[in-house]
Amino acid sequence: MADPVAFPNIGITMLDFDLVDPVNIARMEGRRTEEEYAYEPHWRASFSLPPVNNDNIGALRVFLTSRGTFLAHDHSRQRPLSYDDGTPLSGTRAIGGAFSGDAVINSLSDRLAPVIQGLPEDFAFTAGDYIEFRLSAKIRSLHRIAVDVVGNDSGIVTLTLQTPVPQEFTTSHTAHLEKPSCVMKVEKRSTPLTPVNSTFSFEAVEVFPR
Repeated sequence: MADPVAFPNIGITMLDFDLVDPVNIARMEGRRTEEEYAYEPHWRASFSLPPVNNDNIGALRVFLTSRGTFLAHDHSRQRPLSYDDGTPLSGTRAIGGAFSGDAVINSLSDRLAPVIQGLPEDFAFTAGDYIEFRLSAKIRSLHRIAVDVVGNDSGIVTLTLQTPVPQEFTTSHTAHLEKPSCVMKVEKRSTPLTPVNSTFSFEAVEVFPR
């Protein structure tokens, strides 16, 4: 079976997708505080699906019990907001050639401010947009852009990210703006899955396969 597995083609009625950045704040004498991060920031999601029936329950059961991973993205921001008209990204790169959302990593000298190239000229990003860095099909790193920025007429831009790009990613890997995704695994179901459920939901958490 493929891994990541394909998400069943049954639609999503609601999706809560957000970053978990766990921090413990300890209060000390003299109005001082100390911050301790318990573990790495990661993405979590809650999926609500349309009512299941005999036509789609089989595919959903296979998905939920596959033990594999799947790709997930924020359905409310499937591409940079300035270009999200409901159709996939398209256009021409500033240096020539077709653009469909894939880009080149120019520099990672600052892991919170990567330099990206291979974009159309004056390409605009809005705070809350996403970018995915990809090492392989199962090794991806999803990041939220923190500051509005516009690239130059050569298709190059320096982004400001909420969380740093992991050290294993280099300029030999790729960046992606069309449905930027992370790798997740099903963690918890809300109800037993039967054809008579009026609704069904489950939770998933980002994993980091190696």
